[in-house]
Amino acid sequence: MRQIKGVWADLLQSATIGQTIGNWSAEKGDLSRWFTIEGVEENRIVVAGAGLTKPRSVYQADFEKVARLWPEYKQRRVPRQEVRNESRNSTYIISLLHWLEERSA
Repeated sequence: MRQIKGVWADLLQSATIGQTIGNWSAEKGDLSRWFTIEGVEENRIVVAGAGLTKPRSVYQADFEKVARLWPEYKQRRVPRQEVRNESRNSTYIISLLHWLEERSA
């Protein structure tokens, strides 16, 4: 995986307002739920949908915390709870990381 800050830069470059992202987990794969990117700013991505009552901000700092665990998480070497402890937005971050990898595959 690229350097963490580079991954955030890739996300900012790839994410567009209105883009729909599927929720994903290492254990279950595609979760058949989606969220939409509502805003893209230098230090945050705003998402809506997937049962959210209002849009939620995914900040760069939280994204980077989860991204550090991403390689081990997707291989199921790090439990979901450990990832969840890094950010209340871990579901969206995991799904964004998966989406980025799928785009570059």
